[in-house]
Amino acid sequence: MISDVLDVPLSPFPIARHHSIINLLNLHYINPGPSPRRTNPNVEKEFGADVSTHGMAMSEFEKTFRTGRSQEDCGVIINLKATIVTVVIKYSGADNKGLKPRSITFGLSSPADGAGVYTLVFVNEIKLDLASHTVVVNACVEPLNRGVMRIAFPVLAILRPHKIVTFDDENRAWRMLLPALAERCRRGSIQHIVNIPLE
Repeated sequence: MISDVLDVPLSPFPIARHHSIINLLNLHYINPGPSPRRTNPNVEKEFGADVSTHGMAMSEFEKTFRTGRSQEDCGVIINLKATIVTVVIKYSGADNKGLKPRSITFGLSSPADGAGVYTLVFVNEIKLDLASHTVVVNACVEPLNRGVMRIAFPVLAILRPHKIVTFDDENRAWRMLLPALAERCRRGSIQHIVNIPLE
């Protein structure tokens, strides 16, 4: 919560709250409702011939920087982008030209700290954000903690989510980014409950 206009939090995706008014400080709001949906996009038409994880979201500098480096050495923003692109590609079936069933359930996984899957992402559809000339992943997200894991563990065995390995800095970034992404799609009629944390 920001009490002073100059008291900016250290989160790279800050959410400012003044009484009951919530605002994102560095992400634009979108209304995914009227946006055109692409539940099973024609890969070549929608994404072009190059559908690799290098081709969609990376700048030329990031593509060059990523070449020859391990995932851990690439940095948090490049890894966040790569994870988002992986979700889009696996959901659309772009990686296998539609020969195998596309993935709709993803598990952000952190094997380094022994936590395994720490967040589940259930993709409903891909929509076009016409104003920004990009795609938006319409998804439900379930962060997993010990209480939820007792219930979710049998379901995970059935769902078999596509695991995406993330490292410590990216894990922390996802925990800051997910509330901001949820907030950016909120419409004015939804009210926040005061005792529910935004971080």
